[in-house]
Amino acid sequence: MDILAQNLTALQQHRPALYQLIAAHPYRPVGRVKPTKSGWPTLRFDPEATPAPLLAYPSDNPWDDVAGHLKSVHAEFDGLVVFIGIGLGYGPLLVAQKAPRVARIALVEPCLDMFCTALRQLDLRPLLAAAKVDFFIGDIDWRQFETTVKPTATFKDIYLLKQDPSFSWQPDLYQTARQQAFTLINQLSVAGGTTKVFGRKFMRNRLANLTLVNHSHPAEILQDKFKNIPAVVVSSGPSLNQNMAALKKAQGRCLLIAADGALAPLLEAGVMPDLVTSVDIKALTFEKFAPYVDQSWPFSLVTIFKVTPLVPKRFAARHLFFAAEKDITQNWFNRALAMHHTIPTSSSVVHLSLGLALLCGADPVVFVGQDMAYAPDTQHAKGVINARFDFAKEIQWGLGVNQTNKVQTDRGFIEVKSRIEDIIRAHPRTYINTSGMGLHIDGTRTQPLLEAVAHHMPKPVAVRGPIDQCVQASPGFDAVRLHQVCQETLRAMDIAQNALQADRQRTDRLAVRLAPLIEQNAPVNGLAQLPPDIATDFQYFTTPNETVEQFVDLWEQTAELVFEGNIENDRRKHANEHKRAQGFLPWLTGELDRLQFVFRTRENAVRQYRPMFTQLCDYLQAEMRLKALAADESTSSKIHRDLLQTYTDAGNYCPAQKLIDTLPADAPTSAPLHLQRGLVRAGLLDFATAAQSWQTAVELDATLAPKIQELRQTLALFWAGKIETFGAERPALCRKWLHRTLALAQDDAKVTGFLKDLWTRDAAKTGELLDTGRIADAGRMLESWEALSSALPDWAAWAARQQYHEGNRESAVHHLKAALVHFPEDGRLLALMARMLIETGQIGDGLTWLQRAVDQDPATATLWEEIGDALSAAGDHPAAATAYENCFAALPEKSDLLLKIGAAHLHCQNPAAAQTAFNTLLRINPRHPVAQDGLQAAVDMETQLKNAPPAAE
Repeated sequence: MDILAQNLTALQQHRPALYQLIAAHPYRPVGRVKPTKSGWPTLRFDPEATPAPLLAYPSDNPWDDVAGHLKSVHAEFDGLVVFIGIGLGYGPLLVAQKAPRVARIALVEPCLDMFCTALRQLDLRPLLAAAKVDFFIGDIDWRQFETTVKPTATFKDIYLLKQDPSFSWQPDLYQTARQQAFTLINQLSVAGGTTKVFGRKFMRNRLANLTLVNHSHPAEILQDKFKNIPAVVVSSGPSLNQNMAALKKAQGRCLLIAADGALAPLLEAGVMPDLVTSVDIKALTFEKFAPYVDQSWPFSLVTIFKVTPLVPKRFAARHLFFAAEKDITQNWFNRALAMHHTIPTSSSVVHLSLGLALLCGADPVVFVGQDMAYAPDTQHAKGVINARFDFAKEIQWGLGVNQTNKVQTDRGFIEVKSRIEDIIRAHPRTYINTSGMGLHIDGTRTQPLLEAVAHHMPKPVAVRGPIDQCVQASPGFDAVRLHQVCQETLRAMDIAQNALQADRQRTDRLAVRLAPLIEQNAPVNGLAQLPPDIATDFQYFTTPNETVEQFVDLWEQTAELVFEGNIENDRRKHANEHKRAQGFLPWLTGELDRLQFVFRTRENAVRQYRPMFTQLCDYLQAEMRLKALAADESTSSKIHRDLLQTYTDAGNYCPAQKLIDTLPADAPTSAPLHLQRGLVRAGLLDFATAAQSWQTAVELDATLAPKIQELRQTLALFWAGKIETFGAERPALCRKWLHRTLALAQDDAKVTGFLKDLWTRDAAKTGELLDTGRIADAGRMLESWEALSSALPDWAAWAARQQYHEGNRESAVHHLKAALVHFPEDGRLLALMARMLIETGQIGDGLTWLQRAVDQDPATATLWEEIGDALSAAGDHPAAATAYENCFAALPEKSDLLLKIGAAHLHCQNPAAAQTAFNTLLRINPRHPVAQDGLQAAVDMETQLKNAPPAAE
């Protein structure tokens, strides 16, 4: 049987759909097959298709060609390998052999004739029969490609490899396939990696933000309210600052939508947006809003339910809107809250801003500051939290604005770009990109912002009034319905847990009953051939499971808790399909094992989800009850305080402040209310007002003092916890967190002790930075702790050293004197003072300090050696010899100093002293060649001096 027949037989057995495609295809050779010197075939592409002869494998041995090309795929690699163009198949065969642990190999060959040629030349059966190899041949189904590679691309490393000669042969065909594959894989990698790391945070954030349903509105009420009105979508790229003057002209003439990262530079420049968007799930995002949370603002905030709760709960925007995402994990509350219009995507804040502009009906849409590239000096506009990039990360060169220039970018920016382009393609409008640099956005035209303002924004546009009208006409979210759904879900959890336990026990029993059949290798080819009692139980799993699968909402809600489990389930299901070739019982055993895995995963998810979900249910119930009671004018102040307490317990400081503002006139006489008001103002970072409220509470009721002290401690430790988690990496934010901590703590011993422990960590980091020459980074670290420096005796010591390296001698001396008050016998500090005095010409004082340093710490005598080197370079050899001898006296283990001592004495024509130095070294190391040469030079000098005629008088 020839190679083609063997390959076709394997295709028919393992991949019948692909076999049918090949069998029906009228094959046309793509070139001429030629043998190489090694005997293995190569392919010379059709000369009509290329301007010059082109070989698929130009060397004498094709295996050598691909081995060099695939050297990055090491033997232990366990991720995804995607081939764009497979040539004759050498590359995929080698990877399958060389990297047996690879999780999946995807072969993308857009030329069907090329694949047919490969089938005729190489034995591809190892690939055709392998369950972990997937073929995408000819007219590629990219949706199927995405579905197939998703389980691996989501969590594993990826190599995207290409058959270079194919790209030269038909560049358009293969470049298009490569770009499509890269885009899909990149999106899967970014999204999957994010869900893997942050899935539980997504869930916690959503549940926390759902407590705001009585204080917010669905973004969809803005649908088409600004139809054909220009929208300017502002991001925080470096070109934002360049466009600030033009933005001032655009203000009031468009719907101005700003990403949260652009808020600070806009407000600083006096530009007030109409809508601000935020999507980031991480608590650090709050710092973009932190300078502004102590007051109310005239613009609205639009966000999503998985945003960090710190933002919507503490930022007092004019209105709060939540946009619905197309995400199965929130289908349940989208239905409960009657949210019907979903935004295209919210994978980044610009996507939400763009989706919001489209929701409002805006046209044209103008992008500002959406650079998506690394600027040479400044990465983002002023005010952005994540303003520094690590250029050691993966960097790729992407197409520039004119499709030929190159800019530095990375996978994250490319993912943002591709999703923007997807949205643009799906929503025909006029799109204008005014950004100063970066990747070109397909579907946009490039135009300076001033020109866009002049052409598209000729007259004022009313924005806030129409938004107010939408809010007034909207009934808002249905919190009652949400609470009902929550109660139903809690009941569903009870039933589902019982059903899961029963199903798991059923699979355990089936596994035990199947074991004898497997041991006997019973001839079973289907359920009908199983013993009736086993077949009946199995029938339960081959039809829809009414007791478990009916809880679709619950499994959607917990999808992020079982995300990795679902990926693993897909992998096992795929692997089990290939077990069918081994027989029915192996497949059935694999399916039982898979079902057991699914049941365990779901049980664990429900256990984790219940306490989080119960908190939301309890909050909704308490708020509904207390709001109903508070609506009665005769309600006691305690009801208001209880409602206020419900808000503050949930961290809902904006609703709490609004409630305080509407309390009855006699409220100021209530000590508990002043306590709560202090808590709210502290949550909104207004620490001065918080302190006044707490002081008033104690004046009205002294028994509240311990409770207030405990409250302040708890709040202080919250911000100190941010220092613990992020401080070492975010020194600028650490400084802010420390100020907040100290403003709340009031010398609380527990808080101060906690901070000192954190400083110990950062002090060690500062020393590491100084030792490795990262002086500026050490300065930022020290600056972040300056507010507590009076309680950190060694802070001044580190600051002195850092300032010395910065060249700030006066500041260094100031800090050094402060440090020596606490550490008067620290040799290193004394030596640093000596060094600075000597370097500023105060030699005598400096040597006095140096002697004190050496007395305390002989290791500091190395400064003597440095002084000796400087004196020697200046030609003052007698003084240099003295300096070297002082160092050697303190550090006799530094035997190489004897060479410098001897050399200095030779310069002074003092051969006897030189001989003493060199002989001392030779006693330590008799074969030291330099000491031997030095000794000989000293002996020769002594002889010359003895024989020299006396000097004339």
